[in-house]
Amino acid sequence: MSCVSAGDVPEITVDEAELRAVAMTLDARSGSTPDAAASALDEWRRLSSSYEAPESQAALSAMEPVTAASASVESAVGQASSALQTFAAAVESLRATRNQLLQDVAALDADVQSAAAADDDGGHWSDDPTLADADGDLRRRVSAFAEALEQAEQDCVRALDGISVSTAGLSLGADPGAGGVDWALVSSGGSFDLPLLSALAALPPAQLRRWASRNDELLLQMMNHDTDPAAVAAWWASLGDGTGAADPAAPDSLSDSQRTLLRWVPEALGDREGLPYTVRDTANRAVLASTIDDLESTIEAIESGSYVLPEGSSSAASDYATATAALAPLLVLRDKVGRGTPEGTRPTPFQRQLVNLDTSVVPPLAAVALGDVDRASHVSVMVSGMFSSVEESTGGALADGRAVQQSTQSRLRGDDTAATIVWLDYDSPNAATVNLPFHAQVGGERLADATRGVDAVGDARGSETYVSVLAHSYGSTTLVEALKEPDTGVDVAATYGSPGVYADSLDDFEAPRDGVYATLSPTDVLARTGWALSGVRVFPTDIDGVTSFSSGDETAPGGQSLDASSGHSDYLRPGTTSVYNLGYIAAGHGDEVIR
Repeated sequence: MSCVSAGDVPEITVDEAELRAVAMTLDARSGSTPDAAASALDEWRRLSSSYEAPESQAALSAMEPVTAASASVESAVGQASSALQTFAAAVESLRATRNQLLQDVAALDADVQSAAAADDDGGHWSDDPTLADADGDLRRRVSAFAEALEQAEQDCVRALDGISVSTAGLSLGADPGAGGVDWALVSSGGSFDLPLLSALAALPPAQLRRWASRNDELLLQMMNHDTDPAAVAAWWASLGDGTGAADPAAPDSLSDSQRTLLRWVPEALGDREGLPYTVRDTANRAVLASTIDDLESTIEAIESGSYVLPEGSSSAASDYATATAALAPLLVLRDKVGRGTPEGTRPTPFQRQLVNLDTSVVPPLAAVALGDVDRASHVSVMVSGMFSSVEESTGGALADGRAVQQSTQSRLRGDDTAATIVWLDYDSPNAATVNLPFHAQVGGERLADATRGVDAVGDARGSETYVSVLAHSYGSTTLVEALKEPDTGVDVAATYGSPGVYADSLDDFEAPRDGVYATLSPTDVLARTGWALSGVRVFPTDIDGVTSFSSGDETAPGGQSLDASSGHSDYLRPGTTSVYNLGYIAAGHGDEVIR
């Protein structure tokens, strides 16, 4: 056994001078808040002499809550400043303790070296009671120092988390009734994720491991957080060491900071649009494995009677039901995604990558890619419809994805390559909710983020990716809601078997550059029934400007006989006219479809 060393003493990565500077800035600004609010209110009240209308009283009173809120803001800023000052003082004291520890460790090491040089019998330093006692004492002091450092960090975080601002009468963001402000979000301009991850990337691995172990709930919240994919791609590149600048998705191009985050906080990376898909696959596979282990441990403990009910849980029976419900789809997913890409290699054309995984909800949400999305010139995002889920749909959806990928690849020219993303990353409706727009609206926002992510990865590697979205059944309703979002990066869209969308014309959404295509089989009774029951949706094939294509019996220009699609779920069967046409659309050659 070696004696205690300098490497055993945790580093202090916080600069107390910088903490005090931030605290002083907050102090300087906080006092001006009520004065500024009062001044603004005085100016607002002057309107009373010149503004006379039925609504004038309501308008003139609109600023009244600002004064009360400003006082609450001043108090909150003061609390934040105080928390930082306290933390700075603790860090200063701990730094002195650390310096003394390092001196004592160096002295012990010198004593050990001297004892070894003077011992002709080859004895071990630990045989010397004085040295052994000194080593034990230092180890206890190092352990106490580490605990004190961690406690200081936790005290500061708790103090900042406890700050709230009264916003009675004010509307803040999407929740006018909110009773508080998330200071972490405010301080970083709306998203705490990237600044937090940058700070975490700078931590030594041991400290990051400790942070991750006590912040599992926060990591769950960071799954699928709404951050701009282009900003994410730029942030990830900023963590690099320059070796992977030409190809940020190269497996061997990760910097130490990137590898550290990938190892210790994969939950924060796997679902983050804008990151290379190889990185996300690695992160999501790690989360999948650890989540399955945790759920199986919970189930085993409950079944054996050794389960300790966590705080906040109502009963072991309830926890058992939740765990079994969460585990089943994850086991299916593990089976379907198969083995990951070996380290240092690229995905093969039909390699499966787990590019989205959200275990913060039960049942989980996921997306699986076929092929090398990071380098593919053409990427199709395939959206499933009603009743689609990870547990029930992954196998069939992957078979459909391969059919589309093969059809697309056969229509590409030169060195272009195709990849598909089987997208089960939204809460699809059931029979009771299929005629409501909610699932499509929420899913549409997630889908828009997904397509922006594909676009951002292409931009990061320096070449444009041709992005198509191919949507079946209610997935088409979700697709159109996604296209109502700005800057989705979608180049072309196609629907098949749609029960209708919430749009009357192409003016109701942002039509992709290369247009919208649609087909509806004459034998698809289910889609027509869904349309009739909705009462308000419109068939895409009935919208002016949408190009209809055939899904019936046809003969291809080269003489190949193509089969008609039968019913609602046969559109992607190999050999059908519909999958033949979708290949041309996804390849960017929609003008060659059979109509």
